[in-house]
Amino acid sequence: AIRDSFNVSSITDNNVGDYTINFINALSSIDYSVGGIAGNLAGALTDLSKKEPFDIYNEEHEHYEKSDLDKGKLQQLKRCFVTVEDCIERELRHNNIAYQRISNPCNTLDVNLEILRVPSTSNDVDKEYRKEIISVINQLDNSIVTICNGEPTSSLNMVSNKGSNKFINCDTVVIATKPDPQRIIKYMRSTGLKEQAAVDLIMTDDINQAVGRNMGYRNLGTNKLPGTGKNKCLLIIPEDSDLTLDLHNVTSKIVNLTHWHSTRRDDRIEMCLKNQFLHKELINKLGSVYGKNHEESDQYKVLDALENHISNNPESSKIKLTDLNVNGINSKTIKKILENEDYTVRKFGKSCSNHVFLH
Repeated sequence: AIRDSFNVSSITDNNVGDYTINFINALSSIDYSVGGIAGNLAGALTDLSKKEPFDIYNEEHEHYEKSDLDKGKLQQLKRCFVTVEDCIERELRHNNIAYQRISNPCNTLDVNLEILRVPSTSNDVDKEYRKEIISVINQLDNSIVTICNGEPTSSLNMVSNKGSNKFINCDTVVIATKPDPQRIIKYMRSTGLKEQAAVDLIMTDDINQAVGRNMGYRNLGTNKLPGTGKNKCLLIIPEDSDLTLDLHNVTSKIVNLTHWHSTRRDDRIEMCLKNQFLHKELINKLGSVYGKNHEESDQYKVLDALENHISNNPESSKIKLTDLNVNGINSKTIKKILENEDYTVRKFGKSCSNHVFLH
């Protein structure tokens, strides 16, 4: 976007964090200051020394972080903040500092991005969900790069992944977690946002950085152009009805883990839809973290066999019971399972064999 009519002919990537911007025309004077931003900007222009407590996650927290930046000098500078994070714009607006956007990030549909909603991604006292998620990922494929904040330490966290190019052309799993109370306080102070809005902003910025970089300029195709490679990314986010995310990389492949592993006919996801997911095997295995792994149950096997038959024979209005081919489960048990799921099973035709009638 910066190359689009903004007096920039090209950008040279010299090394990690070392770029050369080549201008088409020389600037009119030397009164310019350019800041290339790759870190956490919240609080850059705000006095954070006040100590009043904040109520975060229904608990009182004291803010301990101070700012030693000279706000007056920052306001006098003509600065160009190169960032796609929203926090700096929110802070400028909150502090009544005039600014001008030179370009807007665009939403990109990415067929290799998939989003999985899970009950929790935190390491609670009773259950270390994030630790178990990472363990399942490593057991399945230890070449997958996991990006997350907090313990256990992963290959990268939400900040350190911004400056590292060593994971170019790697598949990633990004585990989004609720931010630390101190970080929420910092964002609330610097932007004037309420707690939930600050949580939304933090998680949106973190996810856009982690997903966007690894599906964008680190995703090189055969022509070496960013964003044209075959990188896959699974974004795992906690179920939260209050959470609102504004993602730059978007996808239609969003699934709830509870529905994925459900054996209830009204909730479960059809096999033909599951087969479209690139991370199908990983999502199957992640069910064990939340006690939702029903793959070995008779009910799950019978319903999967039925769905496979339906997807292969979409015009069928009935299926012969013996055609389901569920190994190790007799016809009587299959009939009972299907009837419990409100399917009609009765004898039909000259052979008087049992058939499943599809509604």
